[in-house]
Amino acid sequence: MRVLHISTFQKGGAGMAAFRLHKQLLSQGVKSEYLFLLNGEISEHVHGYYTQNRVLSIMLRVLKKAGLPLDMEQRNDFKIRKYKRKVELFSFARTPYSALNDHILFQQCDLIHLHFIANFVDFPSFFAGLNKPIIWTLHDMNPFMGGFHYRGDKERFGKALQDLDFEQFDTKKNALDAYDPEQITVVTPSKWLLNESKRSKILGKYKHKHISNGIDINTFTLQDKNSCRQKLGLNKGATIVLFVAESLSNYRKGFDMIKNLFDTNEVQKLDVQFVAIGKINESEKIPQVVYLGSINSEERMSEAYNAADIFLLPSREDNLPNTMIESLCCGTPIVGFNIGGVSETILNGFNGFLSQKVSAPALKEALEKCLQHLPEFDRQEIADQSQKKYSVSDQAKAFIELYEVSGGFNKP
Repeated sequence: MRVLHISTFQKGGAGMAAFRLHKQLLSQGVKSEYLFLLNGEISEHVHGYYTQNRVLSIMLRVLKKAGLPLDMEQRNDFKIRKYKRKVELFSFARTPYSALNDHILFQQCDLIHLHFIANFVDFPSFFAGLNKPIIWTLHDMNPFMGGFHYRGDKERFGKALQDLDFEQFDTKKNALDAYDPEQITVVTPSKWLLNESKRSKILGKYKHKHISNGIDINTFTLQDKNSCRQKLGLNKGATIVLFVAESLSNYRKGFDMIKNLFDTNEVQKLDVQFVAIGKINESEKIPQVVYLGSINSEERMSEAYNAADIFLLPSREDNLPNTMIESLCCGTPIVGFNIGGVSETILNGFNGFLSQKVSAPALKEALEKCLQHLPEFDRQEIADQSQKKYSVSDQAKAFIELYEVSGGFNKP
């Protein structure tokens, strides 16, 4: 049985979750291949889809800056150029990659496992005449929305991009309406996203299943706090509150709320040291925060979670963040909001505290409560319970069972 994973990225939150599963499937004897478009490294069983001629690439960029986009990808980008710094992501249902179905890996596979496919899969051509079982893991709301990926951006910019958003929604719906509903199973890492997808007009008719993301519990595990702080150059005596995001300027991830606490001088009353991991412009930095930059090593990230007393997760919307389950498997409690998959995972007083209201003052109150109860948290128990729930090995076994039910094992 041959499984082909298709993902826009190999790296980043969604790409990392998909890639972890792919590697684990290989270790359990599944013939798994991983095909990505951007931000990845080619190796055995890992394949980049598109390599553009360097001279042509430079020419296209010059013409794009001059206001003359040539290919579909650049024309799509040009349509939302005005909003690119405001909207987290707006993706298109029509892409230049209409020949994806002709790829040799596509032809050879028995089952297709879609992941985050925004701006990669061309919906009309991909689903036309396709006769292979599909497992589709959702990493956000985009597969059943138009161009937006979460409702927050749609609420803020939906009027300005209304016609473009409707166009993406209709293109997706028309493409999927023509595809056999028995051939697709939608998988969501959170029950919240499961319910949202089931209610949607695009994916609601398909079979749905909830399977949590998994991580390497041998890497993300409880370690000595002082040793980890020494490796990262952090103060051994401080109470450390950690924040992690691929981009710290991502509005949905809520780093601006931490900035608000500093602007209103509320943080000084807490007597904590804030540490942030992720990309950020120098102009956006808060002087009192310790920045560790971007960390790509899972071992280094595990040390960061272990070095922290509290992991701060002020996402306004989220599915099942990798950072949350990584932190919990390291025994570090969470402070955040009662939203999405976070609300299903955090139990007040056991592995963190959540605020019902999404705001900077509410975040401070939840953080204060967590600090007051910090000595009561059993980090070993938090780690043990989380590792039982989020093992990538168990996740792979659940998918293998799903592949069997879906018909992916019909061929040798």
